[in-house]
Amino acid sequence: MNHNAEIKPLQLEIIGKGADVEKILKRLRCAARATGSELQLSWLHEYPQTVFENARHSIAVSNNKELLIDGLVPTEKIEA
Repeated sequence: MNHNAEIKPLQLEIIGKGADVEKILKRLRCAARATGSELQLSWLHEYPQTVFENARHSIAVSNNKELLIDGLVPTEKIEA
């Protein structure tokens, strides 16, 4: 195992508007700190069509257009 290999940050897209965006940002950052992960975040104001088909809430988190988090979930659930 190569311990010197560079770990790439997890690239996530936050999709939504309003106060929930700030809340999910805070929860993602807390979960990343707790798990020792590094994040690269981008913010989309509207759902890409492929994500929208599966999303049920006004806030979501995706990775490469794959829905990972749907709704404002607790930090502990993000860490899991």
